[in-house]
Amino acid sequence: FVGQPDTYLGTYWYTGSGDNGGVHYNSGVGNFMFYLLVTGGSGTNDNGDSYTVSGIGLSEADQILYRTNTTYLVPTSQYADWRTACINAAVDLYGASSNEVNQVENAWHAVGIGAAAGTCETPAGITAESHTSTSAILSWGAVSGATSYKLSYMKTTASGWTIVSPRHVPYTLSGLSANTKYKFKVQSICSGGLRSAYSAVNTFKTLHNGQVEYCSILGSTGFEYIDNVTIGALSNTSGNDGGYGDYTSLVKNLTAGSQVKISLTPGFTSSAYNEYFTVYIDYNQNGVFTDPGEKVMAKNGSAQVWKKITVPANAANGNTLMRVIMQYNSEFSGSCGSSFDGEAEDYTVNITGGTFAGATAVSDVQAGSLNNLMVTPNPVKGSSASIVLQATKTAPVNINITDLSGRVLRTETISNVIAGKNNYPLHNINLMPGTYMIIAVQSNAIIARTQFIVAK
Repeated sequence: FVGQPDTYLGTYWYTGSGDNGGVHYNSGVGNFMFYLLVTGGSGTNDNGDSYTVSGIGLSEADQILYRTNTTYLVPTSQYADWRTACINAAVDLYGASSNEVNQVENAWHAVGIGAAAGTCETPAGITAESHTSTSAILSWGAVSGATSYKLSYMKTTASGWTIVSPRHVPYTLSGLSANTKYKFKVQSICSGGLRSAYSAVNTFKTLHNGQVEYCSILGSTGFEYIDNVTIGALSNTSGNDGGYGDYTSLVKNLTAGSQVKISLTPGFTSSAYNEYFTVYIDYNQNGVFTDPGEKVMAKNGSAQVWKKITVPANAANGNTLMRVIMQYNSEFSGSCGSSFDGEAEDYTVNITGGTFAGATAVSDVQAGSLNNLMVTPNPVKGSSASIVLQATKTAPVNINITDLSGRVLRTETISNVIAGKNNYPLHNINLMPGTYMIIAVQSNAIIARTQFIVAK
């Protein structure tokens, strides 16, 4: 239809606040994708990319779309998630090397999302996890057809990239300097010598010895950014930080059991949009924001929003992290990740008067101990795998499996853990292909974590 977009973020893409941010206006992109998948077509989209789609007919296209809705999509899914779901559904129904999968990729490429079939896709969702003082585990979405990757990294103060060539995801980057900020980007290398464009640049910072680690987060500020964060008397007008602002040098003192007002203000490069703010505080200082009560604020608006929060009486004493996330038009899922429209900022809060009796100090996290965790085989290609856990003490261990945004997808308890090597079977792995985190918690402290890949 005239005036309805046929390309993601293209000529007719709606960016105003009406229609809940254009949820119906912008459905034209999905409509056109389905039309091309059914009937086929060729042309050039609003991004200047040429495309050719060979239609697979209504019956097969309908089955693929039906399976995406009943098996893969969730209420917070975005267009990129829908593309991935369509590819997964086509693989389920017709096989990984089928024409149906190729045409799904071609149809989504036609509307500006993803690469065409037979080309080399740019890695997406790059993240840094499990930092130590000298290493970091870097991860990104595995690219179909990629034979290897080109990983470029450097200190943010350096002038030249260092290049390594990992063959698998995730990749452990070692030999780094402690307490140092790095940036990195990834390129796919595919068969026939094809190379993708480089991914967006992400950053991470190595730790002091024994320091609690936090997952990385990076947004995109082409339209909006966090302009001001105020917590009590601490006010920081930051402006556009390019997706992430590290303000952990700013410390706000808080007393357990007391109230404090948090005010958040968005900034815009042009028009104002509806923005969703989420604030997390790691009250038990265990390095994650997934514990009950640690999401302290979730509000939306196109101007300043605020809320009074109460610091729990049992919060752990000492410095901990407060993370502020702002995403366009919908609440950000989880507390880490990349490639979203908006921005994130980190601050330090110093809590006094708390009585938390769990992992009350950095030493309890045991980051420098001999605990170790491994999933085998990795990648996981079937419905089961084994967990190999090296523990320093005898006590039950809770195993949490999360996605890279921090959402807990599965929890199990290993009750018979001994000091030493433990093997535990993990059955019925019903996860979509992708990269996941597995975390071992013993005596209320994280003792080990690692990533694994599901490649069904």
